[in-house]
Amino acid sequence: MNKIEIPELFKEFEDRILKTIKISNEITYKREETLPWESKLGGMPYIENTQQYPKDKDGVPYFFLAQINFEEIHGIKDFPSEGILQFYVKRDDVYGLYEEDGFVVRYIEKVNKCYENLVKDVPVIKEDEEFYPPYEYEGKMIFTVRSMPVSAHDNSFNKVFEGIKFTEVQEKESYEVFDGYGSRVGGYPGFTQGDPRNDKKYDTLLLQLDMDDECGIMFGDSGVANFFIASEDLKKCDFSKVYYTWDCC
Repeated sequence: MNKIEIPELFKEFEDRILKTIKISNEITYKREETLPWESKLGGMPYIENTQQYPKDKDGVPYFFLAQINFEEIHGIKDFPSEGILQFYVKRDDVYGLYEEDGFVVRYIEKVNKCYENLVKDVPVIKEDEEFYPPYEYEGKMIFTVRSMPVSAHDNSFNKVFEGIKFTEVQEKESYEVFDGYGSRVGGYPGFTQGDPRNDKKYDTLLLQLDMDDECGIMFGDSGVANFFIASEDLKKCDFSKVYYTWDCC
């Protein structure tokens, strides 16, 4: 795990900053065909023969975005120690962002690593001119545990530094020092247009997908996608109420 080094420019706020530290699992990708139960971007999701592939209210299969195998995640408070969490989005030009049924998060508590019990293919969908996948290639997720301070993009940033007036240099450098960009599970988010969470209960970052060259991730124009959950729901492994958003330049 990385050691937090407070830059000299912000050393006077060290106590405040250290109190915000959260553990994240930073994601890098290896472009390759993945196993059904691995943490991944795209590819074939883990679906047992007894399960149905998720569909929207019109009966159109969702687009499989990613899945996390919690056995591969380490150090994040309240996260399950096993099971798979899957993320699906609607097949439209904004990936279901404004639709009531725009996305699905599915939790599979027990994982059976036996090919014979699994669905082998996703539903075939004819080409849709309005839908462009937000990534080009399937990829295996590789996790690195990181301690990170509050990001400048998070709504809580202003509260942490309440009553503090940054110098012009500090203001400029804060977005570099307190950077929230990158793909991760847990920790703090990054946004291109600001934190849209009006409901403070969605305090835990389940998954952030940022631009990536290895798998060609791109939401809109240099966008970032986020999924959040309330910590109380996470403790109960209740993934029925998740906040989903993405924004771009």
